[in-house]
Amino acid sequence: MKQIAGLVLMGLAGYAVRKTDIISHEGSRGLSAVCVYLCTPCAIFLSFQTHMTKERLGGFFYALLAVSLIHLVFFLVMGVLKRLWSMNAIESTSVIYSNAGNLIIPLVAGVFGEELVFYTSAYMFVQSIFMWSHGQIQIRGTSEGALKKIFLHPCILSIFAGVLFLVLGWTLPYSVHTAVSGLGACMGPTAMLTVGMLIAELDLGQTFANRRIYLVTALRLLLFPFLAMITAFLLWKYFPFRISPDIYLIVTLGACGPAATSLTQLAQLCNKDPGYASSINVLTTFGSILTMPLIILLAQSIL
Repeated sequence: MKQIAGLVLMGLAGYAVRKTDIISHEGSRGLSAVCVYLCTPCAIFLSFQTHMTKERLGGFFYALLAVSLIHLVFFLVMGVLKRLWSMNAIESTSVIYSNAGNLIIPLVAGVFGEELVFYTSAYMFVQSIFMWSHGQIQIRGTSEGALKKIFLHPCILSIFAGVLFLVLGWTLPYSVHTAVSGLGACMGPTAMLTVGMLIAELDLGQTFANRRIYLVTALRLLLFPFLAMITAFLLWKYFPFRISPDIYLIVTLGACGPAATSLTQLAQLCNKDPGYASSINVLTTFGSILTMPLIILLAQSIL
């Protein structure tokens, strides 16, 4: 709850600098580009910078499989919900993709310890592939040239580079690692600053009078985390190797965060209703202060 509150304060800082015209609309758009094309790829790459052991390999394989199954369930359920409630691209992607990077990593470090942060890379790995392929196509509204945009996108390239370094046991030179680490650490602040700036440009009364935003929030924070928890638990229970329950909890934690801030930046860069995307992000961030501890408490109770 303290970590989420810290992110909210960053968003309020962004709101203040935009509301007072310290930063213009064009300036906030530039900050979004920096976050998407520089900070986020650095953060993704760094999540793979670790030493692999037999135990870690087994846990990582479980996490990869669990997150893949979770997203398969998400896609199937969303396919039904989109027809049922005519959900648009911003709404559906906000429900499917959580803020598994700049929120989950510090949460795992604080609750489970630094040595288990490695397993958050499994969630980031799988979600990044889907978000920068499926999510990007959904928000852009076209698949034209999508293959080129997907595989040349810095976030996807950072995944491939991270996996390559992990498999070959390579490490970055000290100065390069310092630069990449510093830029990756900026992902959370820059993302939340951008969200705050976008909120400053909205008519909040009209935005939060929209009932659909509460439907999206409930799906993102309650239904889909519950589906993820059940999926991760069943796989953990019947997995052929003994896996620490902490890894099951980390996977569940990755799925129960607020809507991904990267979607807000992507919506702004594509000019696809970024105000609505940022409103969903803010409301789900506030709501997650209560729902994330409850979901994890429920996940622990069924062990």
